[in-house]
Amino acid sequence: MKKLRYLAIKKANFVSAWVNVAQALLKTVVGIIGNSPALFADGIHSFADLFANILVWIANKISHVEPDENHPYGHGRFETVGSLILGVFLLLVAAIIAYDAVIDILHKTHVHPSPLTLVIAVLSIVANESTFRYTLHVANKVDSALLRGNAYHIRSDSLSSIVVFIGIIGALAGFSFFDGIAEALVAGFILKIALELSWHALYELTDASVPSERIKEFEKLILGLSGVKHMHRLRTRKMAGRVFLDVHVLIEPYISASEGHYIAETVRVNLMKKHKEIDDITVHIDTEDHPETLPEYLPISRREIEQALDFKPLHLDLYYFQTHIEARVTLPLSALEAQSENAWQTEIKKVFSGLTEITRVTIHYTNCAISAPESLKK
Repeated sequence: MKKLRYLAIKKANFVSAWVNVAQALLKTVVGIIGNSPALFADGIHSFADLFANILVWIANKISHVEPDENHPYGHGRFETVGSLILGVFLLLVAAIIAYDAVIDILHKTHVHPSPLTLVIAVLSIVANESTFRYTLHVANKVDSALLRGNAYHIRSDSLSSIVVFIGIIGALAGFSFFDGIAEALVAGFILKIALELSWHALYELTDASVPSERIKEFEKLILGLSGVKHMHRLRTRKMAGRVFLDVHVLIEPYISASEGHYIAETVRVNLMKKHKEIDDITVHIDTEDHPETLPEYLPISRREIEQALDFKPLHLDLYYFQTHIEARVTLPLSALEAQSENAWQTEIKKVFSGLTEITRVTIHYTNCAISAPESLKK
């Protein structure tokens, strides 16, 4: 899955890069010889797109490296960092183009562009819009924020080319200042994309949650599973299109640890099968609702309880609750040959009376060892 995602992003980025190379060279050259500052600025924008392609390629390659000792959750954050770097770079590009446009308008250094610039602007619109639609399709298919950001950057190129087209028409009609205004609007388009891309990258880098609608889908699925009484503290975070999730699930307090593990696995497997974007899930099992704060102290442990007993039961089950512990002692039937049931009850309750945290003790007898029957063993 990860390899297919990597290859899909690589291919889309490769196509976009070659389109940008052709456009950048064509628009800057024709912008100079055709006397159109707006078309030249649009060409610089295409060069920025080319830089974005290089950045996407590097970030995509690093982000798909397998987890290692230093990055146990993988390298997906590098894709997000790439998005942030791209956003900052586009801010600089927008500032440079805006400055040039202001100088051009204030000093009235208007020129009359060549009709050839109009043809190049039309070709640019078609090329950019086609590349945008293809790149966005791939980005949504593999859920890549970096590639999606690059796609909308390409769309800004398409929109800016429309503005350039209008500016050139105005300049050819005698309104020479139209070209300078078009150049300023190009800077505005780039600025908008840069701010959005930077914001989304920062949002993800701060471990922001997935949208609330998505969380409700997760909650509905979990609460519908067998063995789940309730759930709380569902937390999510995104990393390069992947979702990491942890949740506390409430189950019956008297079931076995293995069944509790099975319920946790049920939650994990069903979520990951239903929602393919989930990369990892941690399920914390609770047997009762309790505050998610660090307790002042922990109750007495099994080891301490067993050390306090002056006899060795066949099996000892402990049930921990927020305010107390319950114990279930299992003895072999042969123990009744040594002394009566009442005597055992008196002795066991006397032993446990010194362990004040244990508020309830039940005693059971069995004529076999606590193990799997021979017929079930393999």
